[in-house]
Amino acid sequence: MSQFASFVLTKDNEFRLSEMDSRATVGDNGVATAGYEGKASAGNEGEATAGEYGAATAGDCGKAIAGSHGVATAGHEGKASAGNYGKATAGYKGEATAGNYGVSTAGNYGVTTAGDRGAASAGYKGKATAGYEGEATVGDNGVAIAGDNGKAIAGDNGKAIAGNHGTATAGIGGLIQISYWDIRANRKRVVAGCVGEDGIEPGVTYCVENGKLRPLAG
Repeated sequence: MSQFASFVLTKDNEFRLSEMDSRATVGDNGVATAGYEGKASAGNEGEATAGEYGAATAGDCGKAIAGSHGVATAGHEGKASAGNYGKATAGYKGEATAGNYGVSTAGNYGVTTAGDRGAASAGYKGKATAGYEGEATVGDNGVAIAGDNGKAIAGDNGKAIAGNHGTATAGIGGLIQISYWDIRANRKRVVAGCVGEDGIEPGVTYCVENGKLRPLAG
């Protein structure tokens, strides 16, 4: 069984080595559980769980869960979930979920979800979803969805979808969609545009002004 370094995320959003000696390590198909500020590492198809400020790492097809301020990393086709202020990273075809203010990263074909004001990034053909004031970024052919006041960025042939007061950017052949509130009609509306049509350019950040897509000033 390989050994992994354990990191914790401080209140200043800086990663440092854990100062605790708690450690749980098992082989393939095993389950590892560590307490507060502990370390948990499991092999292929294993499951690792660490407490607050801890770090959990699981091998291929594994599942890793870390508490608040924790770090969770899962291998290929695995799932990683981290609590508030946490960081979750999953490998190829994996799924990563992070809490509020967290960072969630998934590999190719993966699905990532980050909490409010978080950041979510997915690989090729992946899907990234970020909450309020969050930022969602995907590669080519992917889908990026950001909430109100958020940022959605997609590559070529991708979809960038943002909520009210949000911004959207897409590459060549991409689609941009932004929601806004129509005060006069007292209802939500959606404005969409295809890159390469009606003046919509690739790699340009757009917002909604007077019910129409406009390049973001500055």
